[in-house]
Amino acid sequence: MLRTPTLVTLALGALPLVSSAQSATLSLSSQASSVAPGTTVAIDVVVSYDLAGAGAGAFGAAGFYGFGGDVSATGSGAADVAAATASLDPQLASGPVAELGTAGALVRAAAGRGLSGGLPGNPQQPLSFDLDIDPTAQIGSVVNVSFDGSVVLVRGDALETFSTSPGVGQSSLQVNALTLTIGTGACSLADITTTGSANGVPDGGVDLSDFSFYLSLWSAGTTAADLTTTGTANGIPDGSTDLSDFSFYLSLWSAGCP
Repeated sequence: MLRTPTLVTLALGALPLVSSAQSATLSLSSQASSVAPGTTVAIDVVVSYDLAGAGAGAFGAAGFYGFGGDVSATGSGAADVAAATASLDPQLASGPVAELGTAGALVRAAAGRGLSGGLPGNPQQPLSFDLDIDPTAQIGSVVNVSFDGSVVLVRGDALETFSTSPGVGQSSLQVNALTLTIGTGACSLADITTTGSANGVPDGGVDLSDFSFYLSLWSAGTTAADLTTTGTANGIPDGSTDLSDFSFYLSLWSAGCP
């Protein structure tokens, strides 16, 4: 039985366990590492694994079978974030559960494949959720988002469990946590819009919407487009908007996010 919250046991049931596959890693990721107060950032839970060449068996096709556990936040900004929505991969149709704000976790989730065998794609993305940042969150605070639970693979004639707290016959699950910093949300001076919208709100990425929005600011001669001292691309405003500002922004935009 999985040594994770009771929720996982309910979703995946009692499993025969072996320990022979090479590895399983669960990673949390987002589009941006800097998020602004009052915004929402999408978080993806991704599982990659190594089946050590195993093929199909009694449990069906080899691959990703299911997972269960808690996604939690720690750090100085942990109290300023909350999960807003959560969605599970619909291919994990056995016992799907996704609960928000339960027992101190951002998201408590579990789902499996039942008698359908494993999913052959690698990596898999079993869970995604939105994280709301409180409008009063302190600039400079840090939020560490991590996972505690298990991942189950179909390997040959057995189901193999990888856990953050492995029991008998289980293997260790490597978790790559995510660190978010509460800031302006911008990845550079070139990041001035939310993707697809010329609204002046950074989103942690640089794309054509940023360039188009800056071009509209520069064409209008607004102070927001004043990035340089005249003739010098040094990032210091001088109260006027000219070609040096445009050239400097173009260099920043071409460089993208660090």
